[in-house]
Amino acid sequence: MRILFTSILIIFYNCILVQAQQSSIRKIDSRKNYVDKNIKRYKKKTTKDSLGTYIGYYNKKGDLVKLRHIVKKDTESKYTDFYYINYHLVLLVENHYIYNKPKYWTKKFAKQNGLDGYYDVNKTKKRVCKYYLKDNRLISYVRDGKEKDIHLRKSLEKTILHLADEAWVAMRN
Repeated sequence: MRILFTSILIIFYNCILVQAQQSSIRKIDSRKNYVDKNIKRYKKKTTKDSLGTYIGYYNKKGDLVKLRHIVKKDTESKYTDFYYINYHLVLLVENHYIYNKPKYWTKKFAKQNGLDGYYDVNKTKKRVCKYYLKDNRLISYVRDGKEKDIHLRKSLEKTILHLADEAWVAMRN
């Protein structure tokens, strides 16, 4: 009887936990959509360094609401968006584009230089990863629209927070 009661209690607790997590994710997505829809209303600050371009978006009070880090290379581009609420990172979205060949490899360029193949936009691969956080704790990880197991939670949290710190420092310089 005790085992049954304990099992029911654990299942009930997990259901409540999942519902709270889903509610947090919905609120974060709503905030992201609001910021993106109203992006032109925010004060924009851009800075560049050897790691790429950083674009910060600030509200009227001067609070950072979104930070975009852009890295462009010959064969790939990565756009990483950090979303903040009250200076707390709540969402990190990575859009990673991998090109089949360097973008400057046109048909003409490839033919003139005896290269095998050319850049074809239709062969670009896109990967989208979303990391949801609450109180600096990873609560969900979604890759290409599918929620992933976050058994490496501590490692992912450290990496995400480190990326956010680097971007934050780059914006302040």
